[in-house]
Amino acid sequence: MAVSLMSMIAIMARTHGFGRDQNFYGPVLFSTFKCAFLSLLTSVIIVGGILLSGFIPTEAAVAARAWALFLGILVCRTLTIPGFPPVSFDTIGTTAVGDPDCDDLILLAVGCIMEPVAAITILVPVMLPTLI
Repeated sequence: MAVSLMSMIAIMARTHGFGRDQNFYGPVLFSTFKCAFLSLLTSVIIVGGILLSGFIPTEAAVAARAWALFLGILVCRTLTIPGFPPVSFDTIGTTAVGDPDCDDLILLAVGCIMEPVAAITILVPVMLPTLI
């Protein structure tokens, strides 16, 4: 299937006169493959670390973040130290649900000191009217 798709794209590119984006260079292929392969190892680190009891899921997230920083700064060189804060704030902005309000702070405090099942059992009937 992949060969047929590549053939179709090559034929269409030649008939419509599309030029190449850039010429092929072996060192560019090697550096791209190196970054891609090492980036794909992130999932191996996460799943392998959890399955081999190396760390828990929360620690796996920290390990994946450290691995991504290592790759971005030292291996692929796509992330610089001055460029790190804007990337971090952009990530925080896209992953944050909203502004923390009183309900969020209460849930955070209760979640730090109570078991999840007990906290849900107690807080859902109390907080459900305020959240609707």
